[in-house]
Amino acid sequence: KAYDWRWYMPDGVTLVGQQLGITATAGDAAAVGVTSSLAGATARFVSDKLNDIVSVKDFGAVGDGTTDDTAAFLAAIASISPAQSLRGATLHVPRGHYKLTGRLILSSYAIDNAVNISIQGDGWLSTWLDFSTMTGGLDAILIPGDQQVNISGFFLKGGAGVRDGIHLGRNLADGGASSNAASMFGLSDIRVQGCARDGVHHYNSYMATIERVYTLANGRDGFHGDGFHTSLKHINCYALDNGEAGFRYNGMVYSSFDT
Repeated sequence: KAYDWRWYMPDGVTLVGQQLGITATAGDAAAVGVTSSLAGATARFVSDKLNDIVSVKDFGAVGDGTTDDTAAFLAAIASISPAQSLRGATLHVPRGHYKLTGRLILSSYAIDNAVNISIQGDGWLSTWLDFSTMTGGLDAILIPGDQQVNISGFFLKGGAGVRDGIHLGRNLADGGASSNAASMFGLSDIRVQGCARDGVHHYNSYMATIERVYTLANGRDGFHGDGFHTSLKHINCYALDNGEAGFRYNGMVYSSFDT
């Protein structure tokens, strides 16, 4: 049976965009079909349509600032990180205050060195990743090496038990390889505050863009580039009240800082 969405919208809510055709099969929600009214569109199951967007809330994250959402985040990351070439997705972190007591690791698939994961929040005023109660001196978000990572749109709150807020490339103190490099990554619209060491730390990185990233009151450096770097672009980044340097790079060529 065909339904008109307008009959089922709550009071005061207006459906924006193209009207969808709905075909329902009794007793089986997964078999409900959705067809866009755009020319050439074909029918899809609602379950397939919903799977186009992966959210941490699909895995049980609450985002109330009290519930420990670590397990939900790890399960969401694992779901889009299979050991195969066709891997990856954008992981949406809707607005909320997420308490995280363990680190988040985005690892690559060794055959083609692809991480191919994006973590997308709703902006640093809306999406908080709160690691302030984490212990152990680990990095909050760790990308051990390799390529294709994009992280954007949140406030990362560190604490005494957080080493670096975002760490890309080798991590010797945590058992990482001595030469792992991070490449083709993007960091944007992020605030990193209160980590014991660096806000953003990356090693031997290349072909990357760091845009509108604000590092505040971290124990050592706001931005720390270890090793040697090439083809980096920094756009409208800012470091304030960090313990040592705002920006510390050991070696860098073919790169720019734009303000």
